[in-house]
Formats: sequence, C-alpha cells, structure tokens
Amino acid sequence: VRPAWSADNRILAFAASQAADGALGIYTADASGQCPVGNHQRGLVQTQFKTITGLTWNPNNRQIYFTSGAVYGVDAATGTLYPPLTQATGYGPDSCPVYRPDTSTLYYLKTEHDEQSTLIGGVLSQVDTTAFDALPLQELRGTMLFAQDFHFSRDGRLLVASGLQNASVQTYSILVLELSL
Repeated sequence: VRPAWSADNRILAFAASQAADGALGIYTADASGQCPVGNHQRGLVQTQFKTITGLTWNPNNRQIYFTSGAVYGVDAATGTLYPPLTQATGYGPDSCPVYRPDTSTLYYLKTEHDEQSTLIGGVLSQVDTTAFDALPLQELRGTMLFAQDFHFSRDGRLLVASGLQNASVQTYSILVLELSL
C-alpha cells in the first residue's frame, strides 16, 4: 500500500502487518523525527484485512480512508474503524479513494459491468463524508471510466484516469475530464 500524506503534509499514514501474511493495521508517523524512534509512530487500528488499497486523508486530517472490498474510514484521533461506508458490487471491489481538493466529497471507483460492451470497469462514484448518520453512505455514481486509478489536479478541475486498455498487451490509456465547479 502506498503511504499517504495528511493534507498539511505533517503526518504519514500507512498500512503494515506484524506477520508476513497477517492482517494489516493502519499506522501514522510524524514527518519530523528519525525512524524508528522520534517520529511518534502510532498504531491507529488493527483490521482483519490482508489487503488494503488506496489510503487517503480527508482535507481536515481527521479521518483516513482506504478500500478493502468496500470503502472504510478510520478516525485519526481515536483509531475508531467505521463500518463499511460503501457496498461493493458483485463484479469487484471499490477502489482508489481520492478527495477532490477543497471539498468534503470522497471519490472512488466502483467496479461495475457495462451491459453494452460486456466490459467490467470502474465507475467514478462519490460519497459525502461530512456525516455518518446512516451507513452505508448514499453513493452517487457517475461515468464508467474503465479506470484502475485516477487523480485530481490541485485545483480540482481536472481528473486524470488511467486503466488497462487491453489486459494482454498491458497498455494504458489516459483520460482527462474538465470538471465544472
């Protein structure tokens, strides 16, 4: 799992296991200090998951989000692991949680099946993470991107998505969308 910097670039979140094939925990470490001591490494929560992808912080550094089938959140102060925020489809896991800059909207890819092409790919989906009144959160689904990864530009107006165009050739396609604010 690629580590994720907090929005203020002061804390690094990462997933690690105490055993080679063990369940992963979510940890944080301060950017200041030396490793392995002095960086205030802290275990936030131990999960039952052996696979975690897509760590990301919310803009106010209060929660860390990741995917393991569905999207999950962890309170960065208390280490509370929230129940699944989304429900994965039968076609595959939710993946790649990313915040659009300067918003409280968490975007991610939801694996779906396209009836016309019969392809399976990522639908750009979103949830508002300001309140966890009812779980799973209300998902809004958008465009079928057939993407495996995506990122927003720093101003949040552009979205770059990449995915396998042909699994046997392993070529990648890049899609850039201009978003209205």
